[in-house]
Amino acid sequence: MFRSLRARIALSSFAATAITLLAVGGYLISDVQSAAQNRIDQGLERRTALIAGQLNTPLLPTSADSSASSSGDESGESAPGESNEAENQLSAPPQDEGPEGGDPQATVVTVGNKVVLSSGNAPAEVVEASTPGLQTVGDDGNSWRVLVSRFSGGRIVAATSLAKSTARANDLRDRALLIGAVGLVAAAAIGFLLASLATRSVRRLRLAADQVTGTEALDRRIPETKSPEELRALAASRNAMLTRIETSHEETAEARDAARRFAAEAGHELRTPLAALGTNLELLEHSERLEAAELAEIRGRAHSEYSRMVRLLDSLQALARGEASADLPLEATDLADIADAAVHSVHAAHRGYQFEVQAPEDGVPYLGHPEGLRRICENLLENAYCHGRENGKAVLKVEALSDGIVQITCDDDGPGIPEGDRTRVVERFARGADAPSGGSGLGLALVAQQAELHAGSVTVGESPLGGAQIVVTLGHLRA
Repeated sequence: MFRSLRARIALSSFAATAITLLAVGGYLISDVQSAAQNRIDQGLERRTALIAGQLNTPLLPTSADSSASSSGDESGESAPGESNEAENQLSAPPQDEGPEGGDPQATVVTVGNKVVLSSGNAPAEVVEASTPGLQTVGDDGNSWRVLVSRFSGGRIVAATSLAKSTARANDLRDRALLIGAVGLVAAAAIGFLLASLATRSVRRLRLAADQVTGTEALDRRIPETKSPEELRALAASRNAMLTRIETSHEETAEARDAARRFAAEAGHELRTPLAALGTNLELLEHSERLEAAELAEIRGRAHSEYSRMVRLLDSLQALARGEASADLPLEATDLADIADAAVHSVHAAHRGYQFEVQAPEDGVPYLGHPEGLRRICENLLENAYCHGRENGKAVLKVEALSDGIVQITCDDDGPGIPEGDRTRVVERFARGADAPSGGSGLGLALVAQQAELHAGSVTVGESPLGGAQIVVTLGHLRA
């Protein structure tokens, strides 16, 4: 029913005020009524004590009533002349004009079976009350507070009407109800006002959230000042969420743009070998017009273009696997063993080239993706072979730096990479100005991809052997 936070706060304030007023009002009314009855009871006791003083006789305690009734005067008859003596001694006590003054009062003194004093206009049930002690006699509309006391040979009945006291109590209750009703209305209005003030920050937060209607508004943030602590925490959480969404959106946009560029570049790279392969196939259709040497040359070119496309497709597949490897678990590896295995694999394909590994004898431990680390080493060696001198040399060096950081360095004796191309050659399908034809332009891009997946980087410089030096620094990863 109450879906609004402001209405719920106002209702809670109203309910708390109502419960408080009922509890306090009920306690006060009860306390006032109890105090009034105590004053009446005290007045009755004073009047009874005054009459007992006039009779010059002690009052019997309540617990002795039964024994008194069976004592030497158990017939209830007074001694001869006692009644007349009591009548001469008694006079009606004055009206008690204390806090409850003005209430009708009555006093009855009975000696034996004879009423020797009767004042006030009390009903018969009050006059005839015989049970000792304080009691209330009559109904709510005509009730009396009665004190019955016994003395030897008789009883004293002191009574005060509760009509005016009841009327005053009812009037007090009505006033309390009226004041409480006014207080509740005021509490409801004040509670709604305070709830509006308390939820102002919430409304501001909602309005700010409503402004984010699309991905173009993800850079909007909610001010975290001038708000209660809980709302500041909520605003901070929402801002953090928007930051994550914005970052994810930017990464998605970048990935989408990269995929488009990649598809366009891959198509461009495949177009050339496919066109050359198509031309060679057309020539082979007219092989009867060609000599044996020309046929052999055409077949050689076709095989070369086919191999180039296979290498390009293998590199594209390796890039895709490299992106997926980011979700694979990390494994404890030895980079020295991985580098040694990479050198043996590449040397088997290029027998005339000299490859060398430099690594500590106790190995280089590292936590990473073994397949990606192997691809870094193999691609660095393949790049050195493609760009180095004929029957040249490449040196692959692995070493541990500090705090889990390792470094892989590959030096070759080729012509090197011009300084203007050193940052560009690690991009996809990028080749140096002096790079030989036939490469895919993805070798160093794969190295850079794996370095990034291992929290590292790639730098290109000059080698002590005279060619290019490529340094791959891998960061410290935690499982």
